[in-house]
Amino acid sequence: MPKPEDTHPTSHLADPIGVLDLKAELAQLRDEEPWRRSGRHSRTLIKDADLRVVLIALQTGARLEEHHAPGRITVHALDGHLRVGVSGQAIDLP
Repeated sequence: MPKPEDTHPTSHLADPIGVLDLKAELAQLRDEEPWRRSGRHSRTLIKDADLRVVLIALQTGARLEEHHAPGRITVHALDGHLRVGVSGQAIDLP
C-alpha cells in the first residue's frame, strides 16, 4: 500500500497553488512517532506571509493549552469532536 506522501503531488509550503489531501495528511500524522508517543502531532501544510495552515491531530481527551495567533484563525474538525474555548465561550465543533 502506498504511503500518503507517495499519493499526492510534492509541494513547497509557500507554493502559490497547492493541493492538500487532508485525509492522507492526517493518516500520515497518525502513523508517526510523536502521535504514537503522545497522542498528538501537528504539521504546517502552508506557510506564507498572510496564510498559515496547520493540521493538528489530537487523541480523544487530549488538550491544547491556551494559544495566541497573530491574526484571525479558522478551526475545522475533520474527524471526531472538538470543544474550543474562545473569549470565555465554549464552542462545540462536531
